[in-house]
Amino acid sequence: SGPVINGRETRTVTEHVTVLREGVRQCLQQQCEQTVRILHAKVAQKSYGNEKR
Repeated sequence: SGPVINGRETRTVTEHVTVLREGVRQCLQQQCEQTVRILHAKVAQKSYGNEKR
């Protein structure tokens, strides 16, 4: 288990990778259809041309 932050136990990077890998493996075995949306500052921000801020 990972460190405790704000009274909640968090996962380590290795644990996140393990959980993600297992989920992808199960999905591929079941041939299920999934949509994965990754929101990150570099991909979530949209540009509207010459929009002034």
